[in-house]
Amino acid sequence: EEEECDEEDDPDESNEIVEKEVNVNRFDESGRPEASAFRPSRHVSNCKLKECGLGKKYPDKHKEIKDFYRYLRSSGKPHGFARNIATAINKYLFWACDGDALSWQPIVDSRKLRVYTDLLYKDAKLCESSICNFIGSVDRARQFACYRRHLTGIEYKEDIFLSGLFNRFRALRKTREKEVRASYQSGSFLIDPAELFKVINHSEYRDRFEELTTYAKALIDKKSWQTFDRKSYTYSLRFVLAQLLVTCRPKLSALCNMTFADVQECEGSWDNDGSELIITISDRKITSMEGMMITVLGYAKYALEKFIHYIRLVVPLVQKDTKNLVFVNSNGGKLGPAQVNRHMDQFFGIAGYNNINTTRITKSVEHGAKEEQM
Repeated sequence: EEEECDEEDDPDESNEIVEKEVNVNRFDESGRPEASAFRPSRHVSNCKLKECGLGKKYPDKHKEIKDFYRYLRSSGKPHGFARNIATAINKYLFWACDGDALSWQPIVDSRKLRVYTDLLYKDAKLCESSICNFIGSVDRARQFACYRRHLTGIEYKEDIFLSGLFNRFRALRKTREKEVRASYQSGSFLIDPAELFKVINHSEYRDRFEELTTYAKALIDKKSWQTFDRKSYTYSLRFVLAQLLVTCRPKLSALCNMTFADVQECEGSWDNDGSELIITISDRKITSMEGMMITVLGYAKYALEKFIHYIRLVVPLVQKDTKNLVFVNSNGGKLGPAQVNRHMDQFFGIAGYNNINTTRITKSVEHGAKEEQM
């Protein structure tokens, strides 16, 4: 069954999240994103693109856009990756062609590309990494256009221009990354780990999770056709993710790619409350051994067990491609790092902490652990 390009944004959760996202992203006096770990989310970036008149595009089912997406998929690119590239090029071509008949000529027009990237950077205020991704998408679009003979060829000077444009924004990105790393050590960025543990161990939050676990178990025992509503499932997902991130400090890629098979082959015992459980993630994209292993202990182990055995089984929607993953969104879609950040901002936001993301959580816990050792 063929997958088709769909909308770039598929907000998994309620409008409450979307409204909150708009308010948590911070910008400096010039309107650029601050040099901190809080970069604009995809939703906020898309809103800015629309405000600047850069959000329009051809229909996703347009013959040539669909063909480009299939070309990317045939070369081994995952669905989401191919969809995002096709969407980025779709928006650029619509802008460059003034919404008229689609032409691939603009992807080799250095003047239009320079103007468009300046609009993305100066007007839409996209981060440097997002613009680097767009330039990479243009390069893939050029390969496709030549392969399908939408273009007769690409002049050498156009290749040189695109390479120079990429190097420019890559240099800006590296400068920003240094500033971001420096911001990790600032007092305003770090949170007292005791405060984070206080939030995840709050009696009301735990009681709510226990209630939902009991309800999920009852549905399974009755072999009911019923599933969780999206709000209840999302709360349970956030609660367990928060437990793992604060207690175990796993890599995001490991969390997002954990499968039921990984859990079944874990080292340790679920029954012994005082023992550690080591889950090794078998996903081939994770290259470091450290990143492949998650050590789970304490209440986080208990919460993960209940989530896997009960709550995950009553997810509101199930998708074929993600049925083997432990953590999925309430629509059954794959959970990505950006979405985990949104979930954590919402979960800790209820407790009064703003601008929370996974980096801030893990850096705060790591800093606290180092201080205890000194």
